[in-house]
Amino acid sequence: MITGDFAQTAKAIAYSIGLRKPDDRVIAGEELNKMTDAQLREDIAHTSVFARVSPEHKVRIVRALRSNDGSETAPE
Repeated sequence: MITGDFAQTAKAIAYSIGLRKPDDRVIAGEELNKMTDAQLREDIAHTSVFARVSPEHKVRIVRALRSNDGSETAPE
């Protein structure tokens, strides 16, 4: 789930709809700003919620997902 909501809100919603597993990470936009693309590609496999993200963050997340999946990168 990728949302602009606060992390606690997003976490609760994701858990209530069965999207989030107890050991999955929640990454907020502020933390995402500090991550390299390589770190994001590694952590994304264990992250079910991205909260307080900007449109630029969304592009990074999609690119990381596509990179891990072997798909081409998102258009610029």
